[in-house]
Amino acid sequence: MYSKNFQVDFVRRTQKILSDLQKHTEHEVTLLLNCLYGLMIYPLEFMSTNKPQSLHNFQAIIQKELKDYVERSEPPIGKKNPKPYSSCLRNAIAHGDFIIEKDAKESNEIEQIIFEDRTPGKDSEGNSHPPHCIIHIPITDLRNFAQIVANEYLRIISPPDAVQNN
Repeated sequence: MYSKNFQVDFVRRTQKILSDLQKHTEHEVTLLLNCLYGLMIYPLEFMSTNKPQSLHNFQAIIQKELKDYVERSEPPIGKKNPKPYSSCLRNAIAHGDFIIEKDAKESNEIEQIIFEDRTPGKDSEGNSHPPHCIIHIPITDLRNFAQIVANEYLRIISPPDAVQNN
């Protein structure tokens, strides 16, 4: 049964899945991507509609957490491009615009995911637009990042005891 505060419960259940990922060896990356989809799409949409003043704080924290993983941003994110990394990552996840990179040892281990944010559609020659933001995140860091996103979201929308410290 769901409580009246679906937003908080949704994130708490997602945190539980993330915590349990260590126990699962099969489909770990699929579960992680599903969790990220829920954490990067649902909270941002909820905040933009219901708590726009909090969205900026949330994006600033995500910006700080992602900065070390950004390979390229055209134009560089900053004064000329105010689009935060959270938007780049959100768009890449929402549009399924990412590349799975496996370990070089030819195992089935997925080493990292490369997220690409690009203008939707095709150019005049029928090709996909080049990405204007590319973010490389190793799987272990992506799992930690997902927990940070969940915790920050809970800090914004719920009482202090809702945040899990992992």
